[in-house]
Amino acid sequence: MGILEAFIRQMREHREARHWTQERAAFECAVSVEHYKKVERGVSTPSLTIAVRMARVLDIDLNALKKLKDDKSEETR
Repeated sequence: MGILEAFIRQMREHREARHWTQERAAFECAVSVEHYKKVERGVSTPSLTIAVRMARVLDIDLNALKKLKDDKSEETR
């Protein structure tokens, strides 16, 4: 699993843990509902600024996602 896929999975898990709708998460992340839904479905990739904002709002540890990617890189060597 790549870092983007891991981020998307975490988005959904953290949103659902808060019992938020996608609409509420979009509001909290200050993005349009349409954009939020596209990102969570993997249809659109957020800019770095928006991804960091989403991670902050949803309490996603970006360092853990980077570590996941680094661990995968080590496995393929």
